[in-house]
Amino acid sequence: MTSIRRITAFALFLLLAPAVTAGGGAAHPHPHSEESFQKIEPAQPTSVEGKIEVLEIFWYGCPHCYAFEPYLDNWNKTRPADVEFVRMPGVLNPSWIQHARAYYTAQKLGVLDKIHMPLFDAIHRDRQRIFSEDELREFFTDRGVDGDDFDRVFRSSEVDTRMKQALFTARNARVTGVPTIIVNGRYMTSGTMTGSFEKMLEVTDQLIAIERERLGMPTPPPAAAAPAPTPAAETPAVAATESPVVAAESAPAAATYAAPVAEAAPTPAAQAPAEKSPLSRYLVVAGLLAVVIGVVFALMGRRGGAG
Repeated sequence: MTSIRRITAFALFLLLAPAVTAGGGAAHPHPHSEESFQKIEPAQPTSVEGKIEVLEIFWYGCPHCYAFEPYLDNWNKTRPADVEFVRMPGVLNPSWIQHARAYYTAQKLGVLDKIHMPLFDAIHRDRQRIFSEDELREFFTDRGVDGDDFDRVFRSSEVDTRMKQALFTARNARVTGVPTIIVNGRYMTSGTMTGSFEKMLEVTDQLIAIERERLGMPTPPPAAAAPAPTPAAETPAVAATESPVVAAESAPAAATYAAPVAEAAPTPAAQAPAEKSPLSRYLVVAGLLAVVIGVVFALMGRRGGAG
């Protein structure tokens, strides 16, 4: 019986060893390792000169982007003087198009302070469905924006151009989810790569330092530390990760954009909470095999005793 137990334990060890290695290695990459960011090749153009650009790609319907906002706002208050922060709405899915147009419309009309966080709050804190052009128009006009101004800008050629730029930037950088940060068109990081929003911003600072050294820019004096971020009210308890594709019932399909969005843009990898991790699947399989091995050896023992 001792031999049988040893064989069973050894078999279980062989089954579990790769699972623990695979699960543990991928779940918590070191914030300053190459696993916590990706180099973009070829490097993408930036929209600023003389400074290091930090570009955030987001989507208003993304709960992770909403949860990230307080951390990003806190970081933005103390960013170095040689860093320029830029937001870019993601256009990774047809259902994201109207929200991207809304951002650029608010930016053009100079009302981002009335629209940006209030729209996030309305969708995630207040559970309002604001996805269609009509729903967005009502949201804007409720906050003092003239309806004719909204109509004029929302479908303007200028917004069309900004949309195409956002589409090609995300596609060329191979962005697969949001929130994602791109540093100076050369490096990309996200909550999925780093494991948390805090580490995501630590890696951002590290990449800024790398770019500063590459460009031969002097290190600016450290900024005063900002207070710890306050999480957004009633934010869903989600890990720092990328937003999955939203189901049709959660975000109605927007009107088709002129550019071939669905074909050109990569589809974000699903990060559904109900999906089992590789470690969980390994453990389930290992457990079942261990039971089978135990039953087999028990039967063999009975036959040996009967003989």
